[in-house]
Amino acid sequence: MYSFLISAGLGGATFAVVWRALGYHWGIALGLGLVVAMAVWLAMTWWANKQLEKRLPAIEAALTDQSAELAVELLEDARGLQKWSYPVGLAIDGQLGVIHFAHKQDLEAAQPLLEKAFVKNWQAKAMLAALHYKRKQYDEMEKVFEEAIKANKQVPMLYAAFAWVEARRRRRDEAVAILERGRKEMPDDEDLKRAMGELQSGKRIKMTAWEPEWWALHLQRPPAQMVGGGRKVQGRYIRRQ
Repeated sequence: MYSFLISAGLGGATFAVVWRALGYHWGIALGLGLVVAMAVWLAMTWWANKQLEKRLPAIEAALTDQSAELAVELLEDARGLQKWSYPVGLAIDGQLGVIHFAHKQDLEAAQPLLEKAFVKNWQAKAMLAALHYKRKQYDEMEKVFEEAIKANKQVPMLYAAFAWVEARRRRRDEAVAILERGRKEMPDDEDLKRAMGELQSGKRIKMTAWEPEWWALHLQRPPAQMVGGGRKVQGRYIRRQ
């Protein structure tokens, strides 16, 4: 990886120069070498991320036009950026996973990519949890939801989606407990309050407050009017880093 090699090289060079200039005082030399290495690595990561951001409008336009294949092609073309920044490579994996799952509904292709996505990319992790639910891999599903919620405590849809699948598994008490956790984090969220009331009164959770992101999980069929006219319900679902 270029970023590691270049930052390590410049950090090492800084250490050597300072070490000799200060009469072999290794403590200061090591500190300055590490500072330089970290600064170079962060600068290269920032540059690679900006290069990816420049490509996102074209990718978003392709998805808006329902051209998932073109969007995948454009992201794959950006793969070279991961040589300059490992985190940017993970971001690209996450974006590709979202497209394969939400737009192409290719679970086999989506799973390894969604697994690599940053945990802060909650859309990708929600899709991974939905994938496990579809396969009845409930332990894995719960683990993914819990990790995503831990990293994204202020995202109400994660609590709602987790509660929805638990309720569908006839685990209504667990579903209510999940919504209670969400309300502790976001006590003023009326949608979570409403969802909890629906469960406690024996009804199903209505996920309308979290559309269209909810439809991208493919856990429910969207209303016919939302898929009419030859257009799919999925939105863009491209996360800007």
